[in-house]
Amino acid sequence: VNYDRAVQVVELMRSAGTKPDAVTYLQLIGLCKRSKRLDRAEALFKEMRASGIAPTQKILNEMIDCAYRAKLADHALEYYN
Repeated sequence: VNYDRAVQVVELMRSAGTKPDAVTYLQLIGLCKRSKRLDRAEALFKEMRASGIAPTQKILNEMIDCAYRAKLADHALEYYN
């Protein structure tokens, strides 16, 4: 699945009144991980937290892996807390 297409689908969901849930964020962050887009993954993580969704262990694992794939292993430590 293409990241940009996935974002379009989420925007369509929002316009129809459906809010993204933890599973939606998990999938989007996973796409960011595969394309090494840590900046976008972090923006999604912040958006998720701001909307009141607590990160699941799977989401935290994806963020850690995303940081590692972006060659920012030290940055990955931020998600251990």
